[in-house]
Amino acid sequence: MPICLGLNIKVSKLDLPNMTGNGNNLYVGGSGPNNYTKIQDAVDNASNDDTVFVYDDSSPYYENLKIKKRINLFGEDKNTTIIQGNSLYHVIEITAPLVKIMGFTIESVGDYPDYGLRITSGRITINNNIIRKNDIGISLDDANNNIISNNNFSNNRDRGIFIAFSKNNNINNNYFWNNGGDAIYCGESSNIIKDNHLFNDYIEVKGCLGHIIINNTVNSKDIVYLESSSDINLDKGNIGQIILNNCKNITIENQEARFDIIKSNNCYISNNVMSNTNYGLLLTSSNNNTLSNNDILSCKWHGLYIYNSANIQVRICLFREYHLIEISIVV
Repeated sequence: MPICLGLNIKVSKLDLPNMTGNGNNLYVGGSGPNNYTKIQDAVDNASNDDTVFVYDDSSPYYENLKIKKRINLFGEDKNTTIIQGNSLYHVIEITAPLVKIMGFTIESVGDYPDYGLRITSGRITINNNIIRKNDIGISLDDANNNIISNNNFSNNRDRGIFIAFSKNNNINNNYFWNNGGDAIYCGESSNIIKDNHLFNDYIEVKGCLGHIIINNTVNSKDIVYLESSSDINLDKGNIGQIILNNCKNITIENQEARFDIIKSNNCYISNNVMSNTNYGLLLTSSNNNTLSNNDILSCKWHGLYIYNSANIQVRICLFREYHLIEISIVV
């Protein structure tokens, strides 16, 4: 199992003039005579466009941060500059726009971890961090036009990234593994999810449209996302997850993958293996679909989950070591 994946950008004090623009630099940790001991104190004393640089020699920093102004918060090295928040609140809450955070390990301690980062503003950049051991790694809530890139998400109890009421966010070039729910939950329209690498994690999309979900992999296999597509036969390829969103007349055969069928009708799913995922097949708000001769085994939550769907035919499917088959009919 990988410990640290992706690009690691180390920042030194000498790099700051080239990275931070016209603001002033404030320092936390280290040996400077006027350096701060706590990150929050430096953040509170910073002005808009300032940069707070955090040395790793005083790590870990036991703090829960609130950022209410547009600043840069840079750690010296993401592997060794650690912010540990207690479980009473989010490790970092960002309510101001135009904040940049780079170069940290962000994690919760305690029995009931909260969010690693909660973002309720726009044009935020979260780059080159390790985000682990939280309830949710990053929550985007009414947060638009943000960039989340080159981060490692692991061992978050629920999800790596949770998107709600948030649009036009760019989630790219991140690594996800062993998050308790899914890597990314996308509950709003018009977000970009591309070039991410997932290990034992998946993408969950609700029935909203306008996404660009391309060039992602799970366990080194492709994630195929089809939106508003029709009359396609998926019977070849190295595929680890298939997501159909507002599709019709799709045939899926001879795959070993997880299947998410959302608002999609008249599809035929046959001779597939669905194993070792949270859901083998998730079928929501979809009608007139046929499941035939599929092998569903060793699923964590539900081997087959059917919700708010009608006229579903299940023919000769083999369920082995599944956690639960759940069928919910909502009128």
